[in-house]
Amino acid sequence: MIKKLAALIVVPVAVLGLVVSLTGLTSATALDGTNTTGSTVGTVPQCAWHLDGVLGAVSLTHSGGGLYKGLDYAIGGSGTSVDSYVAPTSTTSKPASPGDDDCSWYTSQASAEVTISTDASPGFTSASFTSDTSMDFALNNSSHKLTVTVDPTCPVDWTSPAPGTNDIYTSHVSGIATSITKAATTTKSACSYVVTFAATVPSGKSPTHAGENYAMTGPTLTTTLVTSTLG
Repeated sequence: MIKKLAALIVVPVAVLGLVVSLTGLTSATALDGTNTTGSTVGTVPQCAWHLDGVLGAVSLTHSGGGLYKGLDYAIGGSGTSVDSYVAPTSTTSKPASPGDDDCSWYTSQASAEVTISTDASPGFTSASFTSDTSMDFALNNSSHKLTVTVDPTCPVDWTSPAPGTNDIYTSHVSGIATSITKAATTTKSACSYVVTFAATVPSGKSPTHAGENYAMTGPTLTTTLVTSTLG
């Protein structure tokens, strides 16, 4: 009888221990905390096209050093290097070593086209003697023209003009020196070119002030950089 009673006492103790263990698990607590996030994001400047090096005046001279004698008289000269290039908007001169991270086109890059143009009736006129037109001559056709030769130093993604593309005469008063498409434009796109000029004072002129020097004013050429985000 005593042994049976002891067994009955053990069972409630075991059950009580199990209940206590379960109660301890369900009474756990959680601690909360918060933090904020942030960052400093550096940005590169906006890219832009630039054009440098267009001379204000180019003097054409006779290479032989002789004087006009009523025969064809060739004159010629050249400008300095003209640069069209991509750089940050505020840049004032062509970077010596442009880098990929110098600027960004952000939403869209732009194509570029450099044109050379003049007025509708190009020619040379005397600036030395008032109302003396005896040495004036017109650039009125492909045989009487200002030959404008563009010699580019550009990567293959730039177009180079064919001979005669930029020659100036009546009905042909503009041309394209160089161009690059929008798709080919990068943050380091750049092209340099030198322009040489040549013309001929035609034979048969009889200068009113023979023996004097005639300063001649030729056509004014305008170099324009045209950019576009279209296409």
